[in-house]
Amino acid sequence: MIQKGKATLNANQESIQIDFSEVFDSTPVVNISCKEDVNVYLLDVTTSYITVYVSNPIESSLEINYVAIQQTS
Repeated sequence: MIQKGKATLNANQESIQIDFSEVFDSTPVVNISCKEDVNVYLLDVTTSYITVYVSNPIESSLEINYVAIQQTS
């Protein structure tokens, strides 16, 4: 299973929880990115959501793109 999407971090916000539309069977592999020149980090990855953290909150909203892929054995 693959899920991808976008989320918006509001101005001066440090983190956001992004819920997946479907629950994964196991913890997915996740890639996050944004167009602005800021560092974004994954704080938490679960089967149902991810938490994204920005080291230096910016004064405008920040669009975060993500891709989550189900691991196969």
